[in-house]
Amino acid sequence: GIAVDKEKKRVLVVFRGAITRPDWGHAFDHALTHTRNPVKGDYEGRTNTVKLHRGFYRYLLRTRKDTKTCKYDEIANKVYEYGSKMIGEDFTVTVNGYSLGGSLSMLFGFYASTDERFTKNGPVKIFTYGAPYMGGHTFGDAFRHQERSRKVQCARFFNNNDVAAHLPVNLKMTKRGSPFMPVGIDVKLYPARGQISCFGNRSPAFKYNKKLPPLKSYLAALKLNCFLNMTWPWKIQPTHALPELQKRLVMAVQVAKNAEDPLLHKTLDELYDELVFKKSE
Repeated sequence: GIAVDKEKKRVLVVFRGAITRPDWGHAFDHALTHTRNPVKGDYEGRTNTVKLHRGFYRYLLRTRKDTKTCKYDEIANKVYEYGSKMIGEDFTVTVNGYSLGGSLSMLFGFYASTDERFTKNGPVKIFTYGAPYMGGHTFGDAFRHQERSRKVQCARFFNNNDVAAHLPVNLKMTKRGSPFMPVGIDVKLYPARGQISCFGNRSPAFKYNKKLPPLKSYLAALKLNCFLNMTWPWKIQPTHALPELQKRLVMAVQVAKNAEDPLLHKTLDELYDELVFKKSE
């Protein structure tokens, strides 16, 4: 869906999770496929192609036989049409999505970050919830270049022990380490323990997914693999579900009111200043 926020001068794009059988087919088509690198600028390690999750790539970027266009182009053109007509040329773009929709949000936001129509007033902002991994290391390199160029920002929210957020299985060894590379800033959410718990509620954990040497990349993938981050079988669906995500987000807001961690009080712009730009100086 597409919505227009005239007050904040932004166009919101929202992708839903998997519902239909074709949706699930795309989600489980998790081989990596090569496609042309949409980033035109030069950066260290740039390649002419990037590796993307094949199912998500086909969902959003495969050319239709009837219209000779892809879903990305159709959505992007509508975003620009609504933004320019209802706000003016000074609008920004925010993309949101849950599960399958979270990965599509990341893919849409990445491509939108290469389109000057959507970046001239600020970075494309992406918020994903319970999203699987989107691409390989060449995608990660391109995405981080766009981050450093201040054209895209991404906050990747997920519940701890949510197996979907740690898929596809990422255990194969490659020259760069693991096949899939998470991007953006991870925000791991922990369960709400209840008001009478003597342990209290745990604050969300923040981590920026920076470039890693091959061995460290593989060791990180082992630590984050779906088998070590899986809850009890009967809790897999509830842990991944939107109501649990919402409950933990509400709890995180409450914890932030009295928390000492300064990251809990920062906007996405401020998080990038702290975790990305300051540490890269």
